[in-house]
Amino acid sequence: MANVVVSGTDEFQIEMFVDGMADSYLGGYAKYDDINRLLIDNEYGKLVGKLVIVYGSDVIHDLDTGGFDVVYVSNSIRCDTCKNIVLNEFKPYDEKSVIRWINDYGSSIGVDLTSVAKPLFINCGNSTRKIHSEIQKLVQLSGFYSSIQMDLFKSVVCYSNAITPSLVIDSMCSGNVHACVGFYDKLQERYDETGWIATYLHAFLQRCVKIHQFTSFRIDDETASKSLNISKGQYYLLKKRYKLWTREQLLDSIGVVNEVNRLHREGTVGSESLLEKQLIKLSLEAKKCLTRA
Repeated sequence: MANVVVSGTDEFQIEMFVDGMADSYLGGYAKYDDINRLLIDNEYGKLVGKLVIVYGSDVIHDLDTGGFDVVYVSNSIRCDTCKNIVLNEFKPYDEKSVIRWINDYGSSIGVDLTSVAKPLFINCGNSTRKIHSEIQKLVQLSGFYSSIQMDLFKSVVCYSNAITPSLVIDSMCSGNVHACVGFYDKLQERYDETGWIATYLHAFLQRCVKIHQFTSFRIDDETASKSLNISKGQYYLLKKRYKLWTREQLLDSIGVVNEVNRLHREGTVGSESLLEKQLIKLSLEAKKCLTRA
């Protein structure tokens, strides 16, 4: 008998894993979120011959299942102190892992998702639950053992209204050029959002420059966050990011964004492409810094 510990923050992946195990056991399964009920049923031999799934326990229990596995869905079990443990941890995926997951899932149900894997990520981020929901819509129309193409994707998938300039900035700060450009293009798809994105980027760059100054003058975090008129949480996030660029790089980028704003106000063609080029430049600089770290 093995004690299988399932942990992590991706609830959908956890559900899929646990349901998959439950479906594979011919003797059936029993789920418990009440530890007292679990221990009582164990005492009366009601667990024998079943896969037992336990939610929320912080310890491994000595259960009699007749040799069947026990699955613990918990983030609080200290696996390093237990014997006979199989650990399965499900954390949110990065872009490459999401795309791999989409393609693997498609293969498992007989559908080729290669052409739409990246658009699914751009639309849904790393939310496997939302991605799965969108895939089900596509499969209902295309059928199994098919190849889903972009024309069907565009007609079915509802693009998220949650895409904002903050996703562009987050991708830029992680050095992910493809995601940064993808989110940027998606924001620009229906309306010209150059002014909105440029304003957001300009504020971000200005704050990073000021944090360089605060750091050089050894100004404490509370005073600095108040000076920037942001919460401590926002300030701590900025402190993790401002070093991705030198002060000179930031000032150079601010100059370019000022030019983008000028061109955009005047209605001059080229502001959108100039802003995209600057986002790519900042992303590559961030990636270079992260690679050195």
